[in-house]
Amino acid sequence: MKTPTPNNNQGHILIPYPLEKAKALKQYCLKKGISFEEKGVEFLDALYKKNVPKAVQEYIEESEDLTVKEP
Repeated sequence: MKTPTPNNNQGHILIPYPLEKAKALKQYCLKKGISFEEKGVEFLDALYKKNVPKAVQEYIEESEDLTVKEP
């Protein structure tokens, strides 16, 4: 999976986390060739799918499809 490219429909999430742990995590992800951002997005996607009701997920997907198709 590629690192997602930001677009107008994406936002940012700020999560408080100990600075030294964040630096170490990013450093070792880079050493292992793992995209820190990609893994974060994968985690958030899994959390979303597990906790957001399916009907809401479908509504959001349909709304996104309409937005993408508009000129």
